[in-house]
Amino acid sequence: MSKKIILPTSLSTLMLAISAQLALAENGYYGISVGQAEYSDSHFSDNASLIAIYARIGTHVNSYVSAEVRAGTNLGDGTIEVLGFGADIDIELESLYGVYLRGGFDAGGFYPYLVIGYTEVKINGESPIESFSSSDDDISYGLGFDVDLGNSITGNLKYMSYTDGDGIQINGLSAGIVKRF
Repeated sequence: MSKKIILPTSLSTLMLAISAQLALAENGYYGISVGQAEYSDSHFSDNASLIAIYARIGTHVNSYVSAEVRAGTNLGDGTIEVLGFGADIDIELESLYGVYLRGGFDAGGFYPYLVIGYTEVKINGESPIESFSSSDDDISYGLGFDVDLGNSITGNLKYMSYTDGDGIQINGLSAGIVKRF
């Protein structure tokens, strides 16, 4: 079997198993974020700014570590200007899936953290000449913080580098809301 079949199947199975465990966890949480993702490709001199929405579900393993699953998709397309061709390429984030570990500490209602994990993304592009689809998977990393807003709700701001391989880079800043179970 090829890597293109094994990795997505393994990731999907792992995400389902983790989601089931997290849903039952007493220290669990779920949330939604909106952010800007910057897409760059070594084949183009321009970048595309995408607007994306992300959902996540996770659990605090202890006071310092949490595990979570995230999924995201496109809210707004970006455009890459192709110099010399007179045509732009519209880029959209079709899907983003990942599993992550967060390490941080509570500083009196403020929870700064580092995050590392694995992400799989699928990008679609369309120009007047052709359409294409591209997918990538990579080790992901980032940093962020949660702020306690009361009533088991936190606000969240994070920066992530989702992929940085095969000439494709996707990274971005997002803000969201998280609710503890």
